[in-house]
Amino acid sequence: MRIGCCSDTHDNLKLAQQAIETFTSANVDMIVHCGGIVSPFTASLFDTGIPLHAVRGNNDGEWALASTIEGFENGSGTYHGESAHLSLENHANESSDSTVDIAVYHGTSERLVDALLGCGQYDYVLRGHT
Repeated sequence: MRIGCCSDTHDNLKLAQQAIETFTSANVDMIVHCGGIVSPFTASLFDTGIPLHAVRGNNDGEWALASTIEGFENGSGTYHGESAHLSLENHANESSDSTVDIAVYHGTSERLVDALLGCGQYDYVLRGHT
């Protein structure tokens, strides 16, 4: 599975569009936005049909972003709030019950980032706010 990851687009429409074009040309199966979208008009750019998983950033207007993302065409947007735990099938492993566990968090608390990294529960920790 190919995952496109971004964060902190902060209503920079040009850079957000460039990221989306990169993800589209790379044939990603999913986009993960680690927070910092800010406004619904930027979030709507990600309504491409590629599944989007997004978490809240410290400058995001949560209620407006949540309703915009959850309203994506074909139900392709998921807004997780503060953080997300994505458990994906591991197609690289022959074991059919193997999963890859991913934590997604904006990163406003370094203590929490360190805890996610150190807990041993996640194969990957994706974060923004850098």
